[in-house]
Amino acid sequence: FSGDWHLGSLSVSYQEFRKNTEMILNTPDVYMVTVGDLINDFKSFYSLQPVLSQIASPKEQLVILKSICQEFVNSKKWLASCWGNHDNEFDEKIFGQSPVKELLGEHFVFFNGKGRLNIIIGDQKYIIELSHSYRGHSIYNPTHGQNRQLKWYSPDADIIVGGHYHTPAIQWFYAYGQRKCLIQVGSFQQDDGYSKRWFEPGVIGVPAAVL
Repeated sequence: FSGDWHLGSLSVSYQEFRKNTEMILNTPDVYMVTVGDLINDFKSFYSLQPVLSQIASPKEQLVILKSICQEFVNSKKWLASCWGNHDNEFDEKIFGQSPVKELLGEHFVFFNGKGRLNIIIGDQKYIIELSHSYRGHSIYNPTHGQNRQLKWYSPDADIIVGGHYHTPAIQWFYAYGQRKCLIQVGSFQQDDGYSKRWFEPGVIGVPAAVL
């Protein structure tokens, strides 16, 4: 499970990003699901600092993402994706639609909100809930939002995945007679000025679940 790539940002570890994507592409029986913010996509913001801290324009970022998508289309390794506030909401606020949504929806299963991905392997069915973020974030428990989603809305889900906060975490336990797995993905954007001022530097983390 991956997300928060923020491609185009000056602060992304592109070497680690490429290393991870190549591992997925070249390893048999390994697949990818993403949870948004794949490009940085700063066209405007109340502070110009993050807008100017991009090494590629939003238009160029989309071209880069198209190239990566094509690699995964050819290998059939990208299973599903969902919305992000950078790559979907930013553009929706400006002109009412998202080029990233159109691109991902053309090639993969895409959820423009909370999504439910059903995967069948042999006789076993897995229910995976994914969203870029969930209500109820806690500074003390990085998977608190996923736990809230599980208990209030998705008690039958096996895995609940989110992103947005740039710190990876995995929690598993038994509930409702099933083994549950809550996942928070990290970010390849590690040291941008805006995050350093208001949050914490991002931590690279692409958690994997073995089905």
